[in-house]
Amino acid sequence: MTHRRKIALFILLSLLLVGLGIGLGPSGFLLDPMAPAWGAAAPSHASTTTSTTSTTTTTTTPPVLDPLPKMNNLEAKALAMVRYPWRAIPNYTIVFAPYSQTPQAGVYGMTTFLWGQPGGKTTIYVAPGETAVQIAGTLAFEIGHQVDAAGVYPGGGHEAIEKLLKIYPKTWAPTTPTSEVNYLSGWYCAAFANRWSPGVGMHWSNLAPRPSGALAKQMEKWLNPTLVPPPPPIQYDL
Repeated sequence: MTHRRKIALFILLSLLLVGLGIGLGPSGFLLDPMAPAWGAAAPSHASTTTSTTSTTTTTTTPPVLDPLPKMNNLEAKALAMVRYPWRAIPNYTIVFAPYSQTPQAGVYGMTTFLWGQPGGKTTIYVAPGETAVQIAGTLAFEIGHQVDAAGVYPGGGHEAIEKLLKIYPKTWAPTTPTSEVNYLSGWYCAAFANRWSPGVGMHWSNLAPRPSGALAKQMEKWLNPTLVPPPPPIQYDL
């Protein structure tokens, strides 16, 4: 084959390959149309694993706080002296009322509750001339009733406190609005008030002195108990 024919045949073959979408490499070898451009890094055919990191975010729902009561500046000052987190007690409210509405003379506070569960209502009857410290003492005392009912009583605290004091009364608390100086409920609430509002909680009890020393340490469990959760709502089949 002459040199001219070889050149013509090479040109014809090149045109035919270009028409088919196949190019020739610099050395005249056939190129894979899916191959990378010359000088580009070839893709790796090794097995690759994509690693993903799973992140778990734990969110804590803050407790629903009970609403603050309507109050004047004096009552607000008194409430600020009570350090116990009473607003976190489920279904519990505090209201202020004038002393003229008290159900009985000498009653400055009254709390309604159910033994063994949180929730209820404390009414503070504010008398003319009362100081913020006096009102705070009554407040802390009455909050003690709610903590007693929802934390001390269901946890076996009544029996434990009776053993600590070596006092075994016929009944822990009165069932009608009256003075509690002769009931262990009064002793407990006075101890609670002094624990959570030092300097404002008066000691309204004739049964035993306020806890101190070793007794105060033994009482700490019951002055800050874990409260039982509220009962589930009642469902009715209609």
